[in-house]
Amino acid sequence: GCTSLKTVTFEEGSELYKLGNDAFNSCVNLTELNTIKAASDLKYILNSAFVGCSSFKNLKIDASLRLIDAYAFQQMSSLETVEIASVAEVGDYAFYDCDNLKSVHIGGGLVVDGVGKNIFKSCDNLTNVVFENGTLAVGYAMFEDCVSLVNISLPDSLVEIGERAFDDCRSLTTITVPDSVEQVGRYAFHGCTSATTAYIGHKAENIGEYAFQGCISLQSITIP
Repeated sequence: GCTSLKTVTFEEGSELYKLGNDAFNSCVNLTELNTIKAASDLKYILNSAFVGCSSFKNLKIDASLRLIDAYAFQQMSSLETVEIASVAEVGDYAFYDCDNLKSVHIGGGLVVDGVGKNIFKSCDNLTNVVFENGTLAVGYAMFEDCVSLVNISLPDSLVEIGERAFDDCRSLTTITVPDSVEQVGRYAFHGCTSATTAYIGHKAENIGEYAFQGCISLQSITIP
């Protein structure tokens, strides 16, 4: 990586639409990426583009992205906040093991076939997640082993919660599956040991095997 690089600025009117594979991989002193504006042409952030940028703290993208590819922001050990206006597809392990990440806000756009595996897996300090309306799916093991996750806001547009989506989210106290959700995958809330109540929306057609196994504090489940 470019070990002396500290700042990347996308200027107003930039026509850049793609950041390629490993574009800023292991730029360990990169601390500032200016907000990518809504009018930006940027649509694609490809494989491992920022992996290992261990000094970077805050990511804000106001542009509407088509793709954040696999491993794009993996192991950014100082990353604390992620705010993305809209993204259609996110690849496997895109934010895996960002162990200082605390807050995620995604404006919408995620489609069922566009959600990769283990996107935020093992983000140990993640406490707060918000998905705005327009998100259709929470993918396979998306938040698995996010042991500090307390607050998760899921939108009424959601139709699927994938297998192991919240497996071992042991700090989650309340489970709310929106009325729009049709599928809850296997092991979806497995090991959520602090959860005391759960609400499953009325459109749910299938609750997978072991979806609530190991929820030892669960006292009530409401299914309209």
